[in-house]
Amino acid sequence: SIVAQLLLFAAISLAHRARRSVVLCGKGKMSAAELKEMISKMEHKDLKEMLSKMSDDHNTLLTKALTLAGKPGSNMRRAIWLWNEDVCAEALGENELEGEIPKCNGKQLLMEEVKFEKGDDQKKVDTMVKRVIQMFMEDQAQAEIPYVPPESAKGRAVWMWNQDQVKEFLGEVEIEVDIASGKELLTDGRNKFKDGQDEKVQEVLGSIGKMLVQDIIMA
Repeated sequence: SIVAQLLLFAAISLAHRARRSVVLCGKGKMSAAELKEMISKMEHKDLKEMLSKMSDDHNTLLTKALTLAGKPGSNMRRAIWLWNEDVCAEALGENELEGEIPKCNGKQLLMEEVKFEKGDDQKKVDTMVKRVIQMFMEDQAQAEIPYVPPESAKGRAVWMWNQDQVKEFLGEVEIEVDIASGKELLTDGRNKFKDGQDEKVQEVLGSIGKMLVQDIIMA
């Protein structure tokens, strides 16, 4: 993607400026996607230090790339797309699967690239993934520093919705409730729903969340 290319170029420029080499071939090769993921996990203080060492032009370039790529929040433990194989294995192991636990990472899980031996296992995992995504969105609604997704995915980041966006969403699910923001929708606003309405809202939000994380992966 363009974002990944910007990040790759900026990081290479920084490495040269600091008189360090970046291995671009052979066993140490790092793809643009891997570099983007690495930078997205960096703490804010480390990013600021990186930016301080760059020329003005490259600083502007990387800042723009980071804005497009998103910024990590203070609570990312349920960000499934960042899960490695060990974390995935642990999560899948908690679902009492009938078949063998497949070896996979979070991205493969979200992009439905994982095959399960038993059909019921797939249903169990789909339910687990959907619930974890919903909890991730709830985490961001209450986080000290909420996660900011890539520019292209912000439209589905429910915790970032304003009152107009919430009103539009509630209109689409045919529910009349006064909720001021996406954060409220994900937290205390749930207490305003009548019988059956919360289940309906959560079902739709779960689908939006699934599309959101897939957008993040594809950004």
